[in-house]
Amino acid sequence: MSGLLAGTLGRAGERVLLVICAYTEGTRAADEPRTYGAITALTLRVLALVLPGRFADHRALHRDHFANPRPLPYLLDLAERFAAEVAPAAPPDLLIDAAFPEAEEGAWRGAFARVERGATARFAAEGTPPLLADALRSAYDTVVLVHPDALGLGCELLERVLVAEPSRRVLVVNGRRRVYALAADARRALRLRRFLARTRLAELGFALAVWPVAAALAAADAWRARREAAR
Repeated sequence: MSGLLAGTLGRAGERVLLVICAYTEGTRAADEPRTYGAITALTLRVLALVLPGRFADHRALHRDHFANPRPLPYLLDLAERFAAEVAPAAPPDLLIDAAFPEAEEGAWRGAFARVERGATARFAAEGTPPLLADALRSAYDTVVLVHPDALGLGCELLERVLVAEPSRRVLVVNGRRRVYALAADARRALRLRRFLARTRLAELGFALAVWPVAAALAAADAWRARREAAR
């Protein structure tokens, strides 16, 4: 963990909540617009109609492969290191997504004032954990989302709710140990990257481009072969 945000948290009286989010892609319908957003949901519906069913398997396989979500022990270590570096004077609270298995007891628990399990990605459907309810009531000055992957796939609903309060600071620590503020420019960049990660449109475009290019090269080879034979 870099010292990028060292000293920015843990000020006198500041309350900090760390939320370890789970990677939940593939566990719900791929066209859930409330989670994915209307544009992504519509794109996935269109792709499902015009492309063979195998493309959906290809899309999910590559989405999960490149996401490479980290396991809970890795994320707990990440959260513990973050808490020790940026909030040494006031141990933060920790919320762990209930999708993870029960974490083994360890030294990590001592780094946090309160530890709780509950739904984060689907809190609206499965019930809001008390710590998250406190956060939504602005009981915390800063909420730190610990993403299991680089893009935080599946965390959109929670992010939208948290950033709706301008006075609340929302930070992200992702699975690649990058730390950044969830400001407007970061959300725009994440929106585009998540769209591409879920739809795999870039790979699809390259694959479709191979066909006319290959046909043109084959035609050029055939023309050169006929010309050589005519000599």
